Amino acid sequence: MKPFRPCMIVLDGQVTKRSKFGAKPVTIDGQRFASKAEGAYYVFLKMEERKGLVRMIRTQVKYQISKRVSYIADFVYERQRDASQWTWTKIVADVKGFRTPEYKLKKTLLEDLHGLVIEEVQMKASTANNLLAGYEGVARP
Repeated sequence: MKPFRPCMIVLDGQVTKRSKFGAKPVTIDGQRFASKAEGAYYVFLKMEERKGLVRMIRTQVKYQISKRVSYIADFVYERQRDASQWTWTKIVADVKGFRTPEYKLKKTLLEDLHGLVIEEVQMKASTANNLLAGYEGVARP
């Protein structure tokens, strides 16, 4: 018999859904991220922004695929393409632990309809933990 797993959890007095893949949410700079890996990528982007290599970081950006279907990108930002000419490239990034069939379909449709290329980011737990440990904006339990 499988152990009972609740579909809802309580964090800080608020009832939230349990993650489909067991990811633990993290709050950084007052923003909630669905996983440590997603939060760590945000920290990485903030460090790159301080160096002047990326700018205009936005999170949870919604793209309409059809009337009833949308895709929400984890991050959209601009990356410096050529330091000597100060040209910038728009990047749509999604932190992925697992590529679901739904994600694969939406990714294909978004790329075909909007001409965007999604940069898939995968991060080891140890790398995520190291990035989060050194960043002062992480909310500690």
